[in-house]
Amino acid sequence: SAQILLESKSSLARLRGQTHRYGVSDLLLLVTYHPADLLRSPLDKRRSFEDLRLIRKTLRQLGA
Repeated sequence: SAQILLESKSSLARLRGQTHRYGVSDLLLLVTYHPADLLRSPLDKRRSFEDLRLIRKTLRQLGA
């Protein structure tokens, strides 16, 4: 999904950890794992938690 929205062929690993702009209105997107992936690969839960922390930090910076 992330690759389609961002029109990118980069891997999920490369797209994670940064904010991306989407569309004409410049919506911010942050890439993370799908919940089903976390069930299949529990070791990715740590990375997913890092993504959630980045989302929280980004929202705070935006004043949301």
